[in-house]
Amino acid sequence: MEHVLNHAYFRQHCHECGHSYTLTLYGVLQEQRLRTEWRNLQDRQAVWDADTLHVLEAIPRDSLEELSAAWDRVVAAADSAGLELILSPGGEQSQPHHH
Repeated sequence: MEHVLNHAYFRQHCHECGHSYTLTLYGVLQEQRLRTEWRNLQDRQAVWDADTLHVLEAIPRDSLEELSAAWDRVVAAADSAGLELILSPGGEQSQPHHH
C-alpha cells in the first residue's frame, strides 16, 4: 500500500533550471531520517539546497514520525479486517453518501 505521506507535498522552485518540483511529506521524513543517520564529510548545504533545508527544518520530524506510524496502524487494521483501503487521487474530495 502506498504511504499517505506521498500524497501531501510542497511545491519547490529549482533555482538551477527554473522549474518546480514536489517534495512530499514522505520525502521530507526520509530526508530528516537520513540527516540524523548519515554525516556528509562536506557541508550539509552542499547536499540539500536552501529551500529543501528550510522545509526539513520547519516541519517537526516527531510529528511526521507520529503521522507515519498512525498511517501504518490504520493500514494494518484495515488489512486485518479484510478491508480494501484506497487512496484517492489528488484533488478528489469524498462525496456524502445519500440513499
